[in-house]
Amino acid sequence: MPRVGGRFLIAVAVLGSMVGMNAYFHALVPDVTAPPPERIPMELGDWQGREVKLSEDQLAQVLAGGRLAAFERVYQDPEGRMVNAITIYLERPEAVHHTPERCLTGGGWSISRVSTTTIPLVGEGEAAEANLVTGAKGDMEIVEFFLFVSPDGFRRSALQSMVDYSRRGVSKRDQTMAMIIMTTQIAAGTDDREAIAYMADFAGRFLPEVHSSMQ
Repeated sequence: MPRVGGRFLIAVAVLGSMVGMNAYFHALVPDVTAPPPERIPMELGDWQGREVKLSEDQLAQVLAGGRLAAFERVYQDPEGRMVNAITIYLERPEAVHHTPERCLTGGGWSISRVSTTTIPLVGEGEAAEANLVTGAKGDMEIVEFFLFVSPDGFRRSALQSMVDYSRRGVSKRDQTMAMIIMTTQIAAGTDDREAIAYMADFAGRFLPEVHSSMQ
């Protein structure tokens, strides 16, 4: 019977210990992943959604620096009103490079209002505070809601989550969150209160589903 060299046995022992330690730390600190988009229904009350395929260039821009995944959908109600919803899953709050209204100005929109709005959440028995931004470009006006969703709630800014996570000593591996950007466009000069109302109706159905998908 051939003899097994001591060095070989040591190498096997070291390799075995490395595999064991890797499994231990993998179990202790799980991989950070984003939930699949399929967890969020295409049908939300009277709103019917469809996927918007992002190009590779768009995904590369969206998923830079600590952003895990993103998907975009357009939802439409029976009256033909549409809301574009972009969901970006973040590995940690610091992955927010800038707030979404800066993307509007970069796209040529002139910001006319930066405020907040309250969204009653369907089935949650509570409301969420979202950022409200309006802007104009040519003969169109845009209305935008944006906020952040984590497994433990809804916040208007990533900074609020960072402070809360720090206060509670939450591990970096447990700081995943989603940035939700919802927009609709209307003719310039139109009273935007109706648009804000139907966006709130949509958001009140969409946000609880995002929250549930992260549990």
